Amino acid sequence: MRAHQPRLDEFLDRIELGTFRADLDGRLTDGSPAMRRLLHARSEADLGALVIFDLCVDRNERSALRSLLASRGRVNAREVELRCRDGAASWFSLSMALAATPEGDRWIDGLVQDISSRKRTEEALVASEERFRHLVETTGVIPWEIDLASLYFTYVGAQVEQILGFPPEAWRDPAFWEARIHPADRASAIAAWRDRYRTEDEYQFAFRMVTSGGSTVWLHNVVSVTYVDDEPSSLHGFLIDDTTRVTAEMASREAERRLRDLLENVALVAVALDAGGRIVFANDFLLDLTGYARHEVIDADWFERFIPVDQRDWVRSVFAENVAAGSIPSHLENEIVTRDGRRRLLRWNNTILRDPDGLAVGTASIGEDITDRRPTR
Repeated sequence: MRAHQPRLDEFLDRIELGTFRADLDGRLTDGSPAMRRLLHARSEADLGALVIFDLCVDRNERSALRSLLASRGRVNAREVELRCRDGAASWFSLSMALAATPEGDRWIDGLVQDISSRKRTEEALVASEERFRHLVETTGVIPWEIDLASLYFTYVGAQVEQILGFPPEAWRDPAFWEARIHPADRASAIAAWRDRYRTEDEYQFAFRMVTSGGSTVWLHNVVSVTYVDDEPSSLHGFLIDDTTRVTAEMASREAERRLRDLLENVALVAVALDAGGRIVFANDFLLDLTGYARHEVIDADWFERFIPVDQRDWVRSVFAENVAAGSIPSHLENEIVTRDGRRRLLRWNNTILRDPDGLAVGTASIGEDITDRRPTR
């Protein structure tokens, strides 16, 4: 069985671990095929023209390697950037040791392994961490950490002073930060700080705090639990200033509420359709005018429900073309049919509804019943 096992040099070659021998000046006198490949040498003679110390891109590293080898007799897994035979630079893990025979012959034996891929990954992680740190320090995100034994903040990011007006050291006292929580949120927020970690490893909650100037800031808290010996030891996470988004949402909901109130109270038909022509909003005036209940209208096909059969195809096609083109005539007139079969003529004011990316997703229309104004024949 042993005869079938690969030799050590074959094994090292397979894993791209280069071995070499050099004289005391570092000139390579022998090298494995993997060593030649790693240093981009074309032949043994090409490899023999290289001095391992002189391959170091960093000149200070050259003298450091010589000094370590002389003083300790070996260098263990030192990360160095080497200039290969063709001029390209790569990162290697370099190990060397002085060797000697009883007769006094001395030389250097060594190993090299290409670690360029790992170094690139490490550099990318460092750059990512630096970008993240810069982002955290320059945006409305406050990193923090709490010791669970004392419930003291052991760390609060400096940006807390810019957002809330209090220096980080003020947060070390639990009585301070608890008192700054908005009264309406205080009980639930404190309970989340003090209790939720017992049942959840990661969680989030929102609450308001009062700044030093008396204004209110909405904070979104992202929490993670750290364990020591399987017991919760500390909490850490980020407080994110969410005031702009929350305020905008509240304003949007209020604006929508006022618009709905307006559309429900005016003596006009108000209706919104999605891109397929299904009804997503209909006001009470439309229901009263046509005799339908709300559940019979919402999500129904507008054209099937309200457009007369003899006009249905062309009205639907005009609608589809307009939504596809992302535009619709501001003013149109067409008939609708009520539950009891009566026809009513409406004059419409139309607009295209769009999603945040600007794509047309439907229409909103306000219609005036002008049936009684039609010229008599």
